[in-house]
Amino acid sequence: MNDLKQDQEQTGVMVADLREDYFSVFHALAPQLGKLEPDEATQIVRFYMLCKSAKDSIMPDGVMVENEDHDLALENALQLLTLMTEALRLGDQIAQWIPQIAPLRTTK
Repeated sequence: MNDLKQDQEQTGVMVADLREDYFSVFHALAPQLGKLEPDEATQIVRFYMLCKSAKDSIMPDGVMVENEDHDLALENALQLLTLMTEALRLGDQIAQWIPQIAPLRTTK
């Protein structure tokens, strides 16, 4: 990103044609979010939304596709960086909860 900021003539493309459902675990467990505290459920949904937004932005029809408007491309790249940074921060926070929420698993 720093290179993109420094070189106003630089252009680039960020595209990943990701067809797989990388969120199948979230989709499968989403009906159980009600077993969590409201704040925990909200944070998990927010994490999913951040990751999905980042993934969607680099799809062939996403905002990261080559754009001749350098300022718009830079803005989009910085927004993607913000999304990914926040998703990583939130993912780390959620990972800390695992020992606390593990007992909520359904037992046979």
